[in-house]
Amino acid sequence: AKNLQSDAWRLWQLGRALAAAGHPHNHFGTGSLQTLNRTGVHSELLRWYGDHYLSHTMTLAIVGAEDLDTLQSYAADLFSAVPRSHPPPSGTAAAPPPPPVAPSASLFATAPAAFLVRPVRSLELLRIMWSLPPVESEYRSRPLRLVSRLLGGESAGSLRSALVRRGWIEGVTTSVERQPAYSLLVVDLDLTARGL
Repeated sequence: AKNLQSDAWRLWQLGRALAAAGHPHNHFGTGSLQTLNRTGVHSELLRWYGDHYLSHTMTLAIVGAEDLDTLQSYAADLFSAVPRSHPPPSGTAAAPPPPPVAPSASLFATAPAAFLVRPVRSLELLRIMWSLPPVESEYRSRPLRLVSRLLGGESAGSLRSALVRRGWIEGVTTSVERQPAYSLLVVDLDLTARGL
């Protein structure tokens, strides 16, 4: 219920709902009592919890001013109840990661695509989204962070400064969603009346 009147959540869900059928971005991303109160949801949650909430799948770090023995006793007291399990026997293959979305696969069924949205509050926003190949393996160079910084930067000569100077926008916000099968780069331009 808290998301129903949130423009940010509504826009994000609209993007998911408009994604091409079969694209991994096309799914419902928030729940309610009505959507979660279905046969099998609770048992599926308990099954997932039992399969994944295991000590061998976790890493614990404790930082504190106390000495090492005290911190170790805290860890033992607070986390020893986490079920212990052993990794799958050698030779047992882990589930393969989802295949990447083909570079030609568009987030939207027809691209480029434009949608007009009536917001809950007064909001003049232009959102531009790019569906890109996965970048999880590029964690050292973080290419989407670089692109995000270039598009959202506030320095002289930046996209933001050029658009503000023209009186078209008040600000730029960028965000990145990294998934195993794809990445999503989002640029939000807060438009002025002239920009709109």
